[in-house]
Amino acid sequence: MTINQSTLKDVNKLYETERKGDLGYKLDPSKVPIQDVVEASVVIYEGKLKVVSFTFYDSKYSYLNELLKSKYKLISEENNVVSKLTTFENDGDMIFLKSNGGKYIDLIYVNKEYNILVNKSVNKRKEKERDNDLSHL
Repeated sequence: MTINQSTLKDVNKLYETERKGDLGYKLDPSKVPIQDVVEASVVIYEGKLKVVSFTFYDSKYSYLNELLKSKYKLISEENNVVSKLTTFENDGDMIFLKSNGGKYIDLIYVNKEYNILVNKSVNKRKEKERDNDLSHL
């Protein structure tokens, strides 16, 4: 699978998919050729693969972080008491390794332009909610 190139048809040649929301598809984690994947999913937007996401148990964070550091360009690393976020870049795609201090961690590969589009949408929604709350105070 290649971000911004593969189609749903390409993904279905490799994995059985199950619809998950408007743009997402769940993959059978036992078919993913990475050890200890708990959940796997993809997002198809405008006919192309934009996001590949894997969930692991939190014990894999350090191991995955070191592997990613050896392969991709490190952009940022944030560690606090509760959460961790390491961001990498590869040929214009973003890779996020996230831990929220719970039982699981997420490894997310996302097309950079799609990530910007999603962030703008989220920020717009938050701004609208804030404006609504502010008008009612």
